[in-house]
Amino acid sequence: MLGQLLGPSRGTVSVEWDLAEDGYGEPVLVLKLSDLNGTVTATFQPPELQDDAHMRARLNRLWGDLLEIRSHRQVERLMASAGK
Repeated sequence: MLGQLLGPSRGTVSVEWDLAEDGYGEPVLVLKLSDLNGTVTATFQPPELQDDAHMRARLNRLWGDLLEIRSHRQVERLMASAGK
C-alpha cells in the first residue's frame, strides 16, 4: 500500500518501520519516512493495521506531510537563488 502511494518517489524516500511501546507499555509500530528535505513519523496501534481504508488515509496524510516539507524547501531554494 505504501509503495503504491509513494509511486515514482519510492526510490528517493527512506521508509523505516520500528516496533516500540506506547505510554501504557503496549506495542505500537512507528513509521518514519524521510528524504533529503526532512522526516515525518507516525505511530500505529496494531488494530489500525487491519483497516485498509484507515491505513490508506493515515499513510496518505503522512506522505502529504513529507511532500509539504519538500515543497517548502523547494520554495526556500528558489527564493534564495532569486535573491542572488
